[in-house]
Amino acid sequence: MKDERMIPVSLLLLFMLIRVCRGAITGEVLTSEIEGWVKRAGHCQGNDIDNIAGISVEKCAEQCKAHPSCALFTYYAATNHCFKKNHVCTISEMAPPGNHNFISYHLDPEACETAMTEDNPTIEFSPSSINISDLYYGPQHAYIDATTVLHTTLGTVEIFGGWVPATNDATEYWEVSFRETTIVDKVVTQGGEGSTNWVTQYNVKHKPSSSDEWVSVGPYDANTNAVDKVTHLLVPKATTKIYRLEIIAWNGAIAMRVELIGCPPSESCSQSLVKADPDVVLTASSNQNDNSVIYGPYQSKIDTLKREGQEKYRYGGWAAGTNDQNQWLQAEFPESNVVSEVIIQGPNKGTNERITSYKVSSSMDGVNWIERGRFSDQDPEKITVNRRCGPPYNNQECDVLNEYCCSTVYYCGNSPHCSSKKLIDYRETGVTVNGDVDKKFYHKFDKRFLAKYIRLYPLTWNQAIQGRVGYLGCKYSDRINLEEEYANTFPPMMLNRIIDYDFNNSTCMNIPNNAEAPGYLKFSPDLNLDFGSDTEFYVVMTGRLECESPYHYVYSVDMDAPASTNLHTGRFEKCLLVGTDSLPGNKNTCKYICGCNPCGYSGLAFFNLPKSYAWTLCDVKLLPLDMV
Repeated sequence: MKDERMIPVSLLLLFMLIRVCRGAITGEVLTSEIEGWVKRAGHCQGNDIDNIAGISVEKCAEQCKAHPSCALFTYYAATNHCFKKNHVCTISEMAPPGNHNFISYHLDPEACETAMTEDNPTIEFSPSSINISDLYYGPQHAYIDATTVLHTTLGTVEIFGGWVPATNDATEYWEVSFRETTIVDKVVTQGGEGSTNWVTQYNVKHKPSSSDEWVSVGPYDANTNAVDKVTHLLVPKATTKIYRLEIIAWNGAIAMRVELIGCPPSESCSQSLVKADPDVVLTASSNQNDNSVIYGPYQSKIDTLKREGQEKYRYGGWAAGTNDQNQWLQAEFPESNVVSEVIIQGPNKGTNERITSYKVSSSMDGVNWIERGRFSDQDPEKITVNRRCGPPYNNQECDVLNEYCCSTVYYCGNSPHCSSKKLIDYRETGVTVNGDVDKKFYHKFDKRFLAKYIRLYPLTWNQAIQGRVGYLGCKYSDRINLEEEYANTFPPMMLNRIIDYDFNNSTCMNIPNNAEAPGYLKFSPDLNLDFGSDTEFYVVMTGRLECESPYHYVYSVDMDAPASTNLHTGRFEKCLLVGTDSLPGNKNTCKYICGCNPCGYSGLAFFNLPKSYAWTLCDVKLLPLDMV
């Protein structure tokens, strides 16, 4: 492989040692010493409310927060000068920090902190071009701190740490599309790892869909060397699906490592459970040529690329050793996860071998298995949405209040997939894949379920059992729902304290005594979650309380009855206390077995607790019987 961008090993090592000292870049996000405030280099000119000298930056923040019109303040540390302002400036409105080293702060307690592209199996990259191939210089290996892999004897680049386009001109861009509307508020860039090539300026563009107009933000001054990370803020935050960085200027050649920092939807249960977790153990029934290194399950992660013509050949997917229905590909999670969806691709090899239909089973112990669904590449893709409907429904707004798929039936046409009971966007995945084995097929399970182990069994295939597989879901501990209408004495802030797995007194809540109204609390792991148990589950409470007492019940809820009916006329099943453990600080852990009504829903009720009883509740968990 010949390429003018290849770097001799000696020079590459030298470049890796070089780090150019630099000052702050206009608008760059810096590490803030004030919690909840975003700190940027530069001066937001104009929009002054007032200014005062001789106060600390912390005091300036307090005054700004207390002022109803203050949105931002600029601070000059040399004279301790505070300039309060009524507007958060965009990058185009910000002046350089200059010799005065002006720094601007604005309050943002809900700043996004999640890397949205690295190890995300649901995104699609669409750069303007790629030098040579995806594997060598593609965006899949352009995440922050990605490293360059060299041939140990030839010194040639096998995987470059960054995206490199085919040409060096201002028509090039890096682009990514998210599957769902995604909030992004920061962009982080680096240069190409171990090189003298980096981007010095770019524009950001974003839009909700390919048919919409671009919204442009910028320009942003970027890197001054290949090592330092430069972070910029999007003002305002972007909430959309397609993001593009258009290259304006560069040093040497265009080379970039990039990440978008955003906020996953709070209600989403669609995080990557395999690709993003290095502790997942992957196994398979068999591997082609009995070679688990080249054809084995660790080649099965979504978007894995084939490596050929290199020092170490790797196949772009799992390839079974035998083509029959006894084959399987298994993922073992480090802890039990809620699983909501499966993704499948063909292998990255340019031919049409692929799995065309399959079934998925789950287990909590690796021995007893429950079948969860059967799917085909002929199936429509089901995506639960609460913001917009995607193609082919012209991106019309969904009507959340009336719970129609789209705001009128005309947006859905006569499609039988449009549901009046759920907000579901059925996107046709296509009857054939036309040889595109990199196409991803998403299949949502009818009901979310809890699993420690999950297996995919191929049922039919084209030519051979080969492919890449992923699962989407969320951590079980993040999916406990507390129903406020059943908790009239427990405010939401207090409810959040008992699902944080923290037993300290500061995160416990007081239980109402007879000077207050009775306390009701209904909770569940998820509104649509199957434990895999037909009859029973555990409720585990921790706090300063008696595990068995006439003053409280742990119960299973009758979901068809209101809270008052459940608690006052006996339409609930009292749970059975099966274990008590003493903890420091006069606390107990109480374990109850509850019946399914339906499985996974339960509650607490406290009645007439004497005033002298100072009970507290610190933690509540729901667990399947085989998790304890």
